[in-house]
Amino acid sequence: MLRGRGDGLLLLRAVTWLVLCVVVSAIVARWLAARLESHQGLAYVAIYAIAACGSLGGFYWFAVAMSHLKDWRRGYRVRGLGANAWLYEELRGDGTVLQVRLLREVVGKGYPPPCRVIIQDRSADGSPVTIPTDVHQRIAECFGGHHGGHVQIEAL
Repeated sequence: MLRGRGDGLLLLRAVTWLVLCVVVSAIVARWLAARLESHQGLAYVAIYAIAACGSLGGFYWFAVAMSHLKDWRRGYRVRGLGANAWLYEELRGDGTVLQVRLLREVVGKGYPPPCRVIIQDRSADGSPVTIPTDVHQRIAECFGGHHGGHVQIEAL
């Protein structure tokens, strides 16, 4: 759920891991430098390797934290469920969460790749669920439509 307790915990987890990557790599590098004083060449290699690992981990967790923050601020997101299965989630004004199951089929090359998005949800009588146009635009944005990508949305 967006802006719920779970998303706040995901953001907190990402920030915690970011801080841990940087702090632990700094502590370990400092400890190794003290232990390997007599082997200066080995100390440099070890410290640079630890710094690289800490930096890569820090960059990764920073990207994860910013992604969670962006989703929290926007109020909607698309999550991958499998190879081509996706779930669109949006926090509505009344506090409910709109969830729409999607299939994504890449139809060409490019960045972002042109794709066809199929809305899978159906009502109780088997007819396609009516999705407002603004939701179609947000789904297209999540798949790269705002960056010049071509996104075609259809109902199943």
